[in-house]
Amino acid sequence: MDLVLSDYCVSVIVVVVVVVVHVVIVAAALHLVVVVVVVVVVVVVVVVYVVVVVVVVVVVLAVVYTSYTTTSTSISTSVLLLQKWAVVVVIVVLLLAAAAVVVVVVVVVVVVVVVVVVVVVVVVVVVVVEVAVVVVVVEVAVVVVVLKFAEERVVVVVVVVVVVVVVVVVVVVVVVVD
Repeated sequence: MDLVLSDYCVSVIVVVVVVVVHVVIVAAALHLVVVVVVVVVVVVVVVVYVVVVVVVVVVVLAVVYTSYTTTSTSISTSVLLLQKWAVVVVIVVLLLAAAAVVVVVVVVVVVVVVVVVVVVVVVVVVVVVEVAVVVVVVEVAVVVVVLKFAEERVVVVVVVVVVVVVVVVVVVVVVVVD
């Protein structure tokens, strides 16, 4: 009865280790994806904000300057020239803003491609690590069979050592991928 209970406990421990390893790897992959997406969103928001601020400041300065230099009785040639230059400046700023939007779109596309590649690599790593975990589970099962007639403490020590090795391998893989 003690032997059956011991084998059952070892099986439960192995299943828990497999589940924990899987959760750790998936959490690391999701963490990586979330970090990349957050960085992309922040960069896009900052770029759009800067472009909008520049456009607004230029337009306001142009309007204020032309209004300030315009008299109520007559409009001089220099004021008309300044108004034309203000229009040219606004058009140039709008073209620069459009170019900035194109650059942002290109950057977002590149980042999305990089995220997809990273996720594919992480999935491959997950599969490789899960295969390694299955190998470890088989090794634990072999150890349990070999130590079938040994004391329960020996089996627990072996399982703990295997669990520690698996966790160390998973942490190293997660750190390398992240």
